[in-house]
Amino acid sequence: MPTATTTTVPLSGANYASPGKLSWVFTPKGNAQLQRWCFTPDGLRMMVQDSSGWLYNVDRQTGRLLWSQRMSGQAVAMQTPRNGQELVSYPAEWSASDEHFCLLNEESMSCLSLHDGALVWQVKTGTVVPGSQGCLARVEGRVLWWRVALGRLDALDEVTGKLLWTCRIPPLAEKPASNANNPVWLTSGIRADRGRVLVWGNGTAVARIDDGMLLWKVSAAAAPISFPLELDETKTASAVMGQPLIATGFSRVRAGFNSVTLSHQMAMPSYGYPGMYGSAQSSPWLLWGGDRERWLQGDGIWMLGQNIISARYSVLGLPVTSSASRSGSSLNSALPIGTVGRALVAVTETAVLKVLPEGEVKTLSSSEFRDNRPAKHPLPAVALDGHIIGMATADHLSVVDAVSGSLLWKIDWPKDAQPIIQEARESLNVWQNLRWSSRGVSFYDGQARTLTVEWHALMAGGDLIVPIGTRTLMGLRCQP
Repeated sequence: MPTATTTTVPLSGANYASPGKLSWVFTPKGNAQLQRWCFTPDGLRMMVQDSSGWLYNVDRQTGRLLWSQRMSGQAVAMQTPRNGQELVSYPAEWSASDEHFCLLNEESMSCLSLHDGALVWQVKTGTVVPGSQGCLARVEGRVLWWRVALGRLDALDEVTGKLLWTCRIPPLAEKPASNANNPVWLTSGIRADRGRVLVWGNGTAVARIDDGMLLWKVSAAAAPISFPLELDETKTASAVMGQPLIATGFSRVRAGFNSVTLSHQMAMPSYGYPGMYGSAQSSPWLLWGGDRERWLQGDGIWMLGQNIISARYSVLGLPVTSSASRSGSSLNSALPIGTVGRALVAVTETAVLKVLPEGEVKTLSSSEFRDNRPAKHPLPAVALDGHIIGMATADHLSVVDAVSGSLLWKIDWPKDAQPIIQEARESLNVWQNLRWSSRGVSFYDGQARTLTVEWHALMAGGDLIVPIGTRTLMGLRCQP
């Protein structure tokens, strides 16, 4: 399943002034491949998942393994028919705090202690179609669980697992009859920020985190699509008090609400690729990786993706600028990694981009695309810590100031890291080619096997952690 959130946490005292020096190397058990990794919010530990279903808790500073255990539930690698059998392995869904780790699979949601991996609580998911168990976000001591197949958003207490509230949004659910050919639940998502949660699937909705009150929704199922300001005006307006641009726009639309219907970009579902090589009907699992991303940032929502103009909307779903004045561009397969001020930072397979509120796109860093074979591809892995961007490609390491756009340093890989880099690049020869999407990278071996990896770097406390091939994570120390 795709990731629920991407969190950047600037740690006090973080310093990236010096070129990165090799600190440690981590590889999973046996011949397993890496699939997902993230920091805890405090940046002190890293959680890693591999293709054999193992979880690892790793110390960020030393790379030391603190504990590991096998995930329960069905196998991570799912088999679906495509002219025989096709094996597709995709990342698990989880959320992490400094104390707990919540993991979702086809059987249950399990909360583990980050100290030792012990089970704290568990909630059964019931009978679900594989992949439809939903996605998670953790915020304000709560675990938010969005199941687009049911059109249901739940909030659970992180410590006890108690259900705090449920928000049902049926218009955003995909009809069961069409799931086989268009499993929109594979390309749904969730973001949470500043007391609000954004969910999407067959449309988009925003709700309050404290009580689950639905602020607005817009659905692709409606015909014609009505603008979604359906709830009490006073409550909705108070959620954005102090935002003159948004409040003004709200009043204009509300005055003529009964007669206004709009075709809204946020009503469109996030369609993924129709299979690695056009196998839309027989390999729905390869729809993992939608190309219409959303990002919630305080008083606004970013939307970008395949064949649409990048744009920023208010939390009420109103365009911040009119389409006539927007100077943005289509950011196909762009992966959002965070925000700097009111700008969004996103990554494509050739560049790191800063998208300004009015839609203008600036290139902060770039890499040369030479070949779609994984062993020849630059495979840029990017991270953001505060306003500092770290980037690793096949040839270089670099750090950029996202505010000024200035390059702080750029170097070839350290000599002691080069043998590891060379071995990792050669190991990529087992993969025939790759596909870059807004949710990760899919590696295909030419023999009916696909590995989907949530491809990115991590930064915290002056450390830059980058993937090297599909079996190695490397820690680099950038502090003086």
